[in-house]
Amino acid sequence: MDKVWNIISRVISLSLIVLALGFLVLGVAAPAQADEVWSHTWNSMHTDYLMYNQPTNGWVTINVTNNTGFAWGDMHIEILQCYTFACGAVTNVDFVDNHPSGSPLSPDSDRSPFTYTIDNASVGAKLDYYFYSDPILTGGSGMFKWKSTNSDGVLYQLAVTPSVVPEPVSTTLFLVGAATLGFRRFRK
Repeated sequence: MDKVWNIISRVISLSLIVLALGFLVLGVAAPAQADEVWSHTWNSMHTDYLMYNQPTNGWVTINVTNNTGFAWGDMHIEILQCYTFACGAVTNVDFVDNHPSGSPLSPDSDRSPFTYTIDNASVGAKLDYYFYSDPILTGGSGMFKWKSTNSDGVLYQLAVTPSVVPEPVSTTLFLVGAATLGFRRFRK
């Protein structure tokens, strides 16, 4: 009977050692998770390029300040791969999309309400935030956060572009002009 207990205790000990080694190997071999936080100020309407300094998976947060003189209603982010000065589309780096909005892995923002679209199908994944009901006014600031995957471990760059809120007067004038042209054609 002592021999049986001795064998059982050795099997259990050996199993625990193998299990501990497995966790150690998986812990070391698993991709690192990184959080990258940027603060950036726009003084004119243009695309800015931000380098993601770590070839890892993780959360990215951009805190933005608007000094452009125009209210922003959307923000566009594209993943690019860069070699010194040349940038092109990168594969295998994607935005994590875990609908419904508000789930722990979904893109987030301090704008309320906001919507977003993710296009991981194209080479050079794209994430677009829309927040026309709560624009970032001149002198104002905002926060955008998302999780990305990077299965190849490449360095990449983000092209970040704010867009101006369309003016209601311009839209109205366009619609009135289109209706007038349509009516004139109809009368002929």
